[in-house]
Amino acid sequence: MKKKKGKSGTKRIVPQKEVIGIDVSSKSHSVRIGFKLPEDDKIHIGEEKTFTNDDDGHKALCAHVAKFTHPDCVNRICVMEATGIYHEELAYHLHQSGSLG
Repeated sequence: MKKKKGKSGTKRIVPQKEVIGIDVSSKSHSVRIGFKLPEDDKIHIGEEKTFTNDDDGHKALCAHVAKFTHPDCVNRICVMEATGIYHEELAYHLHQSGSLG
């Protein structure tokens, strides 16, 4: 996330848009987070990170999303490749954790 120096120190710039992309499989989930800043035409995409498809992995993925998204961004979407039923528990975790805004 980009930072801007202000009178009160360094502040994170609120993105115009954030996208959380998740590739789902039976054993793991891979996630990338992208964002667009208001004064920038470029779309920034973070590195891929993989988490296990279990309760611990879901919690870790939610923590990752919380860490790499801005709490004040009002335009955030999450897209998942829904493979069978393997995405369902993660979708519940993301919703219940408030990670989607």
